[in-house]
Amino acid sequence: MVNLPKISIITPSYNQDHCIEECILSVINQDYSNIEFIIIDGKSTDNSVEIIKKYADQITYWVSESDKGIYDAMNKGIEKATGDWLYFLGTDDKLQKGVISQIFCYENLEECNFLYGEVESKNTTFVHRGTVDYANLFERNLCHQVIFYHKNLFENLGNYNKKYKLYADWDFNIRCFTYKHIKPKYVDKIVCTYSGEGISSHTIDEVFKKEKLPKYINKFLVKVSTPDVEKYKYHILDAIRQKGFPYNIKTIILYLYRKPNLLALKSLYYLLLEKFESSSQ
Repeated sequence: MVNLPKISIITPSYNQDHCIEECILSVINQDYSNIEFIIIDGKSTDNSVEIIKKYADQITYWVSESDKGIYDAMNKGIEKATGDWLYFLGTDDKLQKGVISQIFCYENLEECNFLYGEVESKNTTFVHRGTVDYANLFERNLCHQVIFYHKNLFENLGNYNKKYKLYADWDFNIRCFTYKHIKPKYVDKIVCTYSGEGISSHTIDEVFKKEKLPKYINKFLVKVSTPDVEKYKYHILDAIRQKGFPYNIKTIILYLYRKPNLLALKSLYYLLLEKFESSSQ
């Protein structure tokens, strides 16, 4: 009999008694035989803990204690996980019926360490957008509800960076896509239904916003490292550090990714100057 990989499903929770039961049921009713289910509750004051206790015999590990936010809870889950693959499911999310078996019993995952599929929203017709590359990821994050991470990614890249209060998962995905050993694979399956109503859907992570473009430039312009490139790169990074990053420069960002060169870098520099000058008037 084939040894099925162990899947660790990690659910951070805080005061979600209106939806956590549906989330739990979507996990324990999967027909896949090798699931480790971990719930990290942030010392909820509503009825969440009582609901968790109701299913305690079908939950591998759970705890209710104070934490420092969702990514602290997710990091605690990572430390407890013993699975080959890690997946993060919010309390207001619901796994699709039988989806773990559909992926891990039938897909060839030997040459893969970052597995992602589709997600549908409870409140809109939005479904995730298929395959992505780093340029797409720069523009918009892959939500964690579509991703199965091989445990080796956390072992080699570290856990979520808690200084990013809302987008630590986006930061981790950037680290994954710039990792020289990354092997992403897309599967055309809806993994879960999610609410789309988390705090990151309507709030900006200013620290992440300010640091995202410098991360990008430092990673992808080393191929054309000449004195002129370094000069413009320095000015761009310095401008962003002082004044932030305007988001409406997608075209040049994508061009820089696909064909990094001095002309594109100069264009980005002057466009940034123009945006900064117009915003200060």
